[in-house]
Amino acid sequence: MLHKLAAIILVTASIALASPVHAQAFCQGTGCGAIPFSQDSLNSLFFQFQYQYTNQLFSDIARAGTLANISSAPTGSVNLQKFTVGASGSAGFVPLQNKTLTMPGVGVFQDVPSGGAYAIPHIFGGVNLGYLVGNEYDPYDSNGSTPSMLSLSRVDVYATGAEYREHYSRDNHNLKVVAGFYNRGFDVRYHLVEGANIAGGPLFRFLGVSLGTGYHLSRLNIQAEQYQKYRVASLSGVQVFWDGYNYLSIQTKIKTYPVEIMSGMQLLYVLSLSVGGGVTTNSGYADMNLTRIGPVYPSTDILNNLLSSAGVNLISNTFTSYLTMNISGRGTIPKHVPYAKVSMDINLGPAKIFAEGISTRRAYGANAGVRVQF
Repeated sequence: MLHKLAAIILVTASIALASPVHAQAFCQGTGCGAIPFSQDSLNSLFFQFQYQYTNQLFSDIARAGTLANISSAPTGSVNLQKFTVGASGSAGFVPLQNKTLTMPGVGVFQDVPSGGAYAIPHIFGGVNLGYLVGNEYDPYDSNGSTPSMLSLSRVDVYATGAEYREHYSRDNHNLKVVAGFYNRGFDVRYHLVEGANIAGGPLFRFLGVSLGTGYHLSRLNIQAEQYQKYRVASLSGVQVFWDGYNYLSIQTKIKTYPVEIMSGMQLLYVLSLSVGGGVTTNSGYADMNLTRIGPVYPSTDILNNLLSSAGVNLISNTFTSYLTMNISGRGTIPKHVPYAKVSMDINLGPAKIFAEGISTRRAYGANAGVRVQF
């Protein structure tokens, strides 16, 4: 693996050094004359690829990161009485779609995948401040008195954080990823309305209404490698194949400040459902670099088509032309994101399995995990 990586770096470096400094897309090799693209066309390809594809791709990743960062502590129980601890993973994604990119002077790129995804791990704990100072309140005890609006029994605080590094490989998608995660955050939830039994105690119970806000910080560093084959229908009528590896580097820092309201019901003891929504204010950055390098050849080149079908790719003396493109960019973190949230808890005594779903325009988020609550 190391010798292959070294060869890739060597080829990339030699091509870059032999090319004009201003060129961000270029063909190198004796076979480039058979490719119906001039350098002007390739320069156009670079700018159009940015405009039609990578700008949206980077923004989709940034938007997915914002959705993942909204979720932190679980909200399925709406209001805490004592404390809870657990672990979860949240994710955000913009649905994948295949795009057709029309490049003036070059041709049409077909079936180019686009979308965004982001994931964040969480280890969290939460406590009701009234319980913490010895002023516990049970809203489901008919003998208890409702606390005042300023009572600490109406306030829950949560803290969350995690960091780790992961190596991921998926052979059937030719995908390799090294990712480092870091997150910290806290939330404060106020019991706007306390819960109450409706019928049969926990068989049918109103969980109350809570108003929450918080601060969530996440950082992500990803190095990804994936092999893909592009088909380009050139304007000359010749179909061109561009095999190659995509090398993606992502560094993000996202801060979110959500404000939300939640309410829910407990049904037949086992199931708790809550719904709500809110808006989050966000800041940060999502810096990305995408490099694609690989052999390029016309569909009429029988030898190279056979080599590609046989699994020979990228580093081979048999290919006589390589196309390289390098694009750097910054995904825009959406400043404000309104969202709707649905949460479900499965109650197994003090243990709970929970899942949350978040929906907003063009993107979705989820948070799932396990915890204990008393």
